[in-house]
Amino acid sequence: EQELTSALIRLGKATKKQFYFVEGHGEHGIDDTDKKGYSYIKEALEKQGFAVHKLSLLSEKVIPADAALVIMGGPENPYAPEEQGAIDAYLSRGGKLLALLDPLSKNNMDGFFAKWGVVLEQDIIVDPSSAVGPAIPVVDRYLHHAITDKFNLATFYSLARSVSFDPNLADKFRFDSFLQTGQNSWATTRIANEISIDPAKDKKGPIVIGGVFSSKEPASKMQLVVIGDSDFAANAFALSAGNGDLFQNVVSYLAQENDLISIRPKASLGGTLLMSKPQQAIIFYFSILILPIGTLLVGLFISRKRRYL
Repeated sequence: EQELTSALIRLGKATKKQFYFVEGHGEHGIDDTDKKGYSYIKEALEKQGFAVHKLSLLSEKVIPADAALVIMGGPENPYAPEEQGAIDAYLSRGGKLLALLDPLSKNNMDGFFAKWGVVLEQDIIVDPSSAVGPAIPVVDRYLHHAITDKFNLATFYSLARSVSFDPNLADKFRFDSFLQTGQNSWATTRIANEISIDPAKDKKGPIVIGGVFSSKEPASKMQLVVIGDSDFAANAFALSAGNGDLFQNVVSYLAQENDLISIRPKASLGGTLLMSKPQQAIIFYFSILILPIGTLLVGLFISRKRRYL
């Protein structure tokens, strides 16, 4: 069924839209099959009928004219001025860019994106109630947006950061957030060997970690999606919960292929079941205590009844 759906999608496309993943700064590699790689994402996009390429801005110097979407998948090192200039020119001509920017990175793109209203703090989101760890916030309720319309799968983000908008640029750009962490999460800038929460200094959730920045100029079709984590789409996590689906929703939205959000083929592979701590406690007490003790009591009751028969 999955292969048939993929074939129908490809047949329905007159031409393939071209996606370019920037490389050369420590980004996740689309040909890497290890846990940090993006090979699963590449394969999933190709099955949807997109052409996926690697892009070295130092070599090419410009972003190709046929680029329907450019993706920056977690750069770890700085971009050269010429590379930043190529991205600037691409966005200025109405390009579509997905920037996945991790905290604690040495890249120099935080300030670069400020001209489009992007505010990236040097913080980390902590959620003590997360079932997969306090430094891995889970999102299971989404803000209203075309990307997350009818999307009901949980997603999780390892070492995520906050994403916000500069209100001073509200006359030029629009910001639509679609990803935010839960009410029990915190954004802390006090990052050391051991992260702790101080209610007097840290920001209480919900915390926005992803949104769409777009130009208010009628003639401009520029769209920039920024998410404060890149690991959620890596091979280690893309098949877990709704992580891979959300990534594909984002790129389908930017590529103006909204129909693919609802008809994307589903792989019949195992994933991760995310539960809250109360749900974990219920399963623990039922399976470890209540069920065994209940079975023992029933056995004792039956044994006692037989003695008196």
